[in-house]
Amino acid sequence: MTVSFTANQTKSGSSVSAAGTSHEQAFSQIAELARRASTQSKYYAEALSHAAKPFGCPFAMIEVMLFSTVVTEYYHSGPTDPGFWKPAVAKLLARSLAEKRSLCQGFDSKDSDEHIAIMSGMITDAKHEVIGAIAIVVTCDSDAQAQQYHPVLRSLTSLISACSQFVSAPGVSHGPSEQAAANESVLSQAAGYSSTSELAFAIVNNLRNRTGCDQVSLGLVDGQRVRVVAVSGFDSVNERSAAVRTVASAMAECVDLAQPIVCQKETRGSDERTSTGCRLHRQWHDSVNSAPVACVPLRVGDRVVAVVGMRRDLGEPFTEDGPERLGLLLQPYADAVDLVSRATRGVPRHMADSLAAATRAVLRPGRWTAKLMVVGMLAAVAWFCFGKMDYELTVPCTVVAAESRQFCAPWQAELREAPLLAGDRVSKGDILYVFATRQLEMEVARLEADRQVASLLKRKAMAEGKQVEASLAKASIEELQARLSIARSRLDQAVLRAPFDGVVLRGDLRRRIGEILPQGHPLYEISPSGRWILQLRVPEADVDMVVGGQSGR
Repeated sequence: MTVSFTANQTKSGSSVSAAGTSHEQAFSQIAELARRASTQSKYYAEALSHAAKPFGCPFAMIEVMLFSTVVTEYYHSGPTDPGFWKPAVAKLLARSLAEKRSLCQGFDSKDSDEHIAIMSGMITDAKHEVIGAIAIVVTCDSDAQAQQYHPVLRSLTSLISACSQFVSAPGVSHGPSEQAAANESVLSQAAGYSSTSELAFAIVNNLRNRTGCDQVSLGLVDGQRVRVVAVSGFDSVNERSAAVRTVASAMAECVDLAQPIVCQKETRGSDERTSTGCRLHRQWHDSVNSAPVACVPLRVGDRVVAVVGMRRDLGEPFTEDGPERLGLLLQPYADAVDLVSRATRGVPRHMADSLAAATRAVLRPGRWTAKLMVVGMLAAVAWFCFGKMDYELTVPCTVVAAESRQFCAPWQAELREAPLLAGDRVSKGDILYVFATRQLEMEVARLEADRQVASLLKRKAMAEGKQVEASLAKASIEELQARLSIARSRLDQAVLRAPFDGVVLRGDLRRRIGEILPQGHPLYEISPSGRWILQLRVPEADVDMVVGGQSGR
């Protein structure tokens, strides 16, 4: 069906039902569903059909963020292809989640009088924070009828949100079976990633979309150091950048305290922060223009394996229990990150980890015999390796001209000769190009003839005492003389010779012979002989090793 799009603003109106089950029946069915549903995932999936049936809609979709998983379910009825509706419904649903508000859009058919409306309603948790949305397709007679249906949908989604707390309120008290299901789901998804970095980018981008944060980053704990491996909205992470180092320092502070940390202004215009004792988090907070920031550790047993850093908009601070709730939400990711990190380690990494563990064991109090043996081995290695080691840095380079001169077409004319190519050497006085001069020669002859005629007219006017005609003839002669000078100057420029010895850097006009080139068209770029510069492309990691005065080969 070909449709034309028109957006409709939702307005409050009377509660009506479109077709099928009445909305009063839907209210009671949703309440009954909340009493008998075993998990929230099943509750939301089945609640979608109860919300869609009162409108007789051909297609509906729900998306809810639960723990670390996303519940996505579809509803379809009637003969239409669900694939026809899905893109438009998914687009409106994503927009509603991004803007955190209910929306309604209308579509008018070009082939019939049928009117289609796609509308959404928000799903919230017990603290009235948006965790999902429902979007449905409704057939109606007009925009006014669609505006009556929208409040009904919003009331249904409000009831679904209110009744969900009787099943299992997200972030408050998770049922063992539901939390285990969430952990199992995350681990099964993690098995599909080939590297820790790939999994980390998937986690941060998903969390950014679901938590409403401006930016989410994830750092892996490596001993006493935290390495930032993923930042939402970016394809890679430059660990040397100042912003990444600031976030990594704050994450290390979170690892030291082993608890969630929040740093934000309590109210707009206030300088007092909620975490006054965390200096590195205050530095991060100040570096992002006082935006709310938080770090949440991910634990496996008593060990912190990763840290999630979040930054929100200044007008959307973290709630008082926000970090604890986010910790519960992110906990299933800890096992997934640890599993993938261990599974993707190579032999050198295993050896390095084993060496680090052995070092920590040796450095524990006591064990003097082991310490003496290690000191002896280190002394032997230092004896064998004592001396100076030269390091040779090899980088790609390019030879470029220190100076060059561009030659362009002096006027619009036909190119007759251009014998040079890039790389050719030229000597002072060699011909660079030749332009056709026939038109110029004819113009010079015509202007010369016109000047002579004007001179005769001037003399005649003066002989007859006609001062006005004589003045006009004199002005004409001056104009013709100026034009004649320009034409003769162009004739002189029709053949250009090299003003110095050099090398042709750019220019191949063999295929342009006979064409009329516009004024200013580039012809050749020539560099004087003997003046060249060597440009070295040194990798950023090795820049500090290159200093002025060093010699190369």
